[in-house]
Amino acid sequence: MHYRNKSILSSLKAKPYFKPFVLLSVIVTGFLIGSGMPIFMAIIEFLGKNIPNQFISQDYVNGFGVAVILGAIVSILIAFGIFEGIMLPLWILRCVITLGFMLLYENRYHFLDAYTYFNSGKDFIASDLSFGHGSSVVLWLSSLVKKFPLFNSYHATKVLWSFIGFIGCFLFYQSYTQYTGKKNILLLLFIGTFPSIIFWSSILGKDPIVFFGIGLFMYRAMSNLKIFSLKYFLFMLIGALIASSIRVWLAPIFFIPFAFTHLVNSKQKTTTKVVILGVFSIVALVGFKYTAEHFGIQSSRDIIQTSNKVSKSWNRGGSANDDIPEFRSFKDIILFAPKGMFTAIFRPLPGEVRNAFGLIAGLENLFLLLFVLNSLYKNRQNFRTNKSVQLCVFTVLLWSFLYGLVSYQNLGTAVRFKLQILPLLLMIPFFSEYYSVKKQTENLKTSKN
Repeated sequence: MHYRNKSILSSLKAKPYFKPFVLLSVIVTGFLIGSGMPIFMAIIEFLGKNIPNQFISQDYVNGFGVAVILGAIVSILIAFGIFEGIMLPLWILRCVITLGFMLLYENRYHFLDAYTYFNSGKDFIASDLSFGHGSSVVLWLSSLVKKFPLFNSYHATKVLWSFIGFIGCFLFYQSYTQYTGKKNILLLLFIGTFPSIIFWSSILGKDPIVFFGIGLFMYRAMSNLKIFSLKYFLFMLIGALIASSIRVWLAPIFFIPFAFTHLVNSKQKTTTKVVILGVFSIVALVGFKYTAEHFGIQSSRDIIQTSNKVSKSWNRGGSANDDIPEFRSFKDIILFAPKGMFTAIFRPLPGEVRNAFGLIAGLENLFLLLFVLNSLYKNRQNFRTNKSVQLCVFTVLLWSFLYGLVSYQNLGTAVRFKLQILPLLLMIPFFSEYYSVKKQTENLKTSKN
C-alpha cells in the first residue's frame, strides 16, 4: 500500500499540468481572499459601529491575532497532555462566537457594560478598587491589560476575557475527572458548547471572572470530597475570593453546601470535624460580614427591606416580569422561594421571551429540566451516598433560593446569572450515571464472589 501511494504521488508530480494547477489554485485562492477582505472588513465596520474604538478594522485584526496566539497556547497544552485534544476545536468554536456571533449582539445594543469596561479602564485609578464591587474590579483588570499595546483593542480584550471563561470550562470538567478518576469527553463537549455558557463566559465583563473563580473552587472542592487536604482548601479559597471579588455573597453560597456535604459524609474523627467546621464557619462569617456591609444590612428587618429593594431593582428591560412580589416577613420569602428557585434554574421556558436569545434560552432550559430531573429520578436511591451529586444539588438549591429574588423579576438576567451554576446542572446526570455504573459493577463483583 505504501509503494502504491508513493507511485500515485510520483505520477501526479510527473503530470505536466500538476504544478501549474497548484500555482493557479494558490493564485485564485489569494485573489478570492484579497477581493473578499474589503467586503468582510466593511461588514465588521458596520456591525462594530457601537464599539468604542475609532479604528474598528485594526481593532478586529488585533482581536484575531490574540485568538491565534491563545490557540497556539492551547495546542502546546494539548501537546504536553494538560488539555484534552478536543480543547482546540472548542477554542476555535468559542472564537467564532466571540469574534463572529457576538458582533450581532453588540450591533443591536448601543450601550453595553463591556464598552464602559474597555473605554474607562484606561482612566481607572487603583485607589477606586473595592473588593466585592464587580465593576471596579473589572475596570482595574482592564486598566492592567491596557498597559500592553496589543490590548488597546476591544476585540483583543474581549478574546482574553473569553479565554478566562474557556479555562473556567476546563476547571469544571476537571472537577468531574478529579472526583471520578475518569475522563468523559462528552461532558467536556456539553460544558464547552452549551450556548449560554459559551456566550456569557466570553463577554468583556464580570461573568467570565466569576465563572473562572467558581470553576477553580469546584475543581478542588471535588478533590476535597474524596480526601480533605489543606492544599486543596487553599485553592478553594482562592477560587472563592476571585468570585467574591465580583459578587461578594458568592463565598458563603458555595462554601456552606460544601461544608454540609463534607461533614455529613465524613468518616473522620469528631475533633477533626470540629476543626474543619470551625474553618468553614470563619470563612462563611467573613463572607456574610462583607455581604451585610455591601447591602447595608444591620438587622433582620433590613434583610426584608433589602430583599424587596434588590428584587425590584431588576424589574426593567424587555425581559422584565410585571408580577412583582412584596415581602413583608421571612414567611413571605419562604413561600415565594419555590417559584423563585424554579425561575432561577429553569426559566425562561420556550415562548416566555420572544426574541432569538429568548428562543435559544428557552430550548436550553427545557432540555435542562428534562435532563436533570430524569437523572435525579432514575438515580434517586443512590442520592444519599453520592457525595458529588449532593454537593451539586445543595449548591444549586442554595444559589437558586437567593438568586430567585432577582431572576424572577427579569428572565433575561436569569439566563446570565445562571452561568454560575450551569455546569453543575450539566454535571449532575454525569455524576449520577458514573455512580450508578460503579454501583452495578461492585454488585456484580460481590455476586460472583
